[in-house]
Amino acid sequence: MYRTLSALALGCLLFGCSEKKDKGGPPEPVKPAQLDPPPTFPPSQVVFGMPPPQAADFMLTAEDYFKERDANPKAAREKYAGKVVEISATLWDVTVRDRFWTANVVAGEDPRVHLPVIKGITLYSPVAGGERDLRLLSCGQRVTIRATGNAGPGEVLLRANIDGSGPTTAKVTTLAEVGKVLASADPKEKYKNTDVLVRAKLVETGKKDSQFVGTVTDPDATVEPRFLLKSSNSPVFQKELEALKPGDVVTILGVPRTEYSQSLIENPRIVTDPPAGLKLPGDKR
Repeated sequence: MYRTLSALALGCLLFGCSEKKDKGGPPEPVKPAQLDPPPTFPPSQVVFGMPPPQAADFMLTAEDYFKERDANPKAAREKYAGKVVEISATLWDVTVRDRFWTANVVAGEDPRVHLPVIKGITLYSPVAGGERDLRLLSCGQRVTIRATGNAGPGEVLLRANIDGSGPTTAKVTTLAEVGKVLASADPKEKYKNTDVLVRAKLVETGKKDSQFVGTVTDPDATVEPRFLLKSSNSPVFQKELEALKPGDVVTILGVPRTEYSQSLIENPRIVTDPPAGLKLPGDKR
């Protein structure tokens, strides 16, 4: 008997003894450890593993940073090693590959062809500055990127994040209106390097050179201009487009242009929320 009591006492010490009582009311909340991990995308605004913000040791433009880095990578690495670097830049687009994010920014202009020079900065997390989601950042939008200089091999900048973003440059319109502008004799480059937020109805899908190809029209127009969705460089966005079926109506953010008389939407992203300061097409609120 004593052995039995001793065993019970030892069990209570090791595992605790408690009576099951029905306390009534709502069930106890699930512990965080039991919750599913957060989805890869859309991202949250949490900077994973980042320390609290601190004052920047260097503040410069993307053009100045890349000019310095490309001219002498070793000197740039030594200069910025362990320092907090804040870069102001004009965004071109964002590439999303599973848990890898890249901010492609304008780093000057090529004088030979008068086109922007685009350089990539690898991001440490999917934080999108003032936007809810990286896909909502638009071409031409101003962003601030904070990073820490790397003293070792690999990228010159580590733990880079989009720390802030200016007003969106995207425009809310319709595919019918975009079609009119692109077909006019004098489009005045209205949509040059500018994202538009539009409703689109998928007409057909396919693949070309292993890349998704989709044709969309304006779901609300009597005359249906057709646009080709030019494959995104982001596999995450690409998979979302591939999941669409003919007849689906979605809201798309992308850059319209023409190529060999064909109207295109480049870098198309399906969105459910508008960029900050805009309303979704058709939203009367």
